[in-house]
Formats: sequence, structure tokens, C-alpha cells
Amino acid sequence: METLVIFGVLSIAPMAISWRTLLNVKGHGFYRFFSWECIIWLFANNYPFWFKHPFGVEQLFSWIFLLFAIYLVQPGMMRKNVSAFLAKATANISNVARCLSLLFCESTLRYTNHFCPK
Repeated sequence: METLVIFGVLSIAPMAISWRTLLNVKGHGFYRFFSWECIIWLFANNYPFWFKHPFGVEQLFSWIFLLFAIYLVQPGMMRKNVSAFLAKATANISNVARCLSLLFCESTLRYTNHFCPK
């Protein structure tokens, strides 16, 4: 029951942001809403286990991987006008892969430029 309450409360924000796009299946907002709902569901189900054994081997590896993932994503998200860039790049659902690859290239592969489009 606690999981459902947490899920319901945290689902209010994505619903408030995406309420106009929920009926438009062809738009990116429809899929973005359900991806956020899945992330919220994972959080609501797994948060009790995060601090059960905080210094166990599995948890230490988990925290290391989480911090490394944040380190990799941060440079791509620190670019100026990220929201305008994402809105422009995801205006058409076929551009989503290109948008994600550009963010990935800016954050992760910037040292090996032969993989990234110019």
C-alpha cells in the first residue's frame, strides 16, 4: 500500500506537465510520460532496499556505478539551452535517437570523436 501511495504522489508532477500530450500518441510527450512513470515505479518499489545494507559489496558497486553515470551525463546536460536543444531535437519522434546520440557523444565520447557526428 505504501508503494502505491508513493507512486501516486510522485505521479502528480508528470501528469501535470504532460496532461496536454497524453492523448497525442504521435508526439514525444506521450512516450516521455510513460518513461517517467516507469522510473517512478522503479523508485517506489526499490527505495526501501537502498539503505538496508548501505556498505554491503553490492551497494558499494551500485553507488559507484550511479556516481559514474552522473559523471558521464553531466557534461551533456550542462550545455547552454539544453531544454531548447531537446525540444528541437525531439520535435519529431524519429529524431529521438539522434538527440540521445548527440547527448551521449557530448558527454561520453568527446575524447574519441570518430564515433560522434559533427
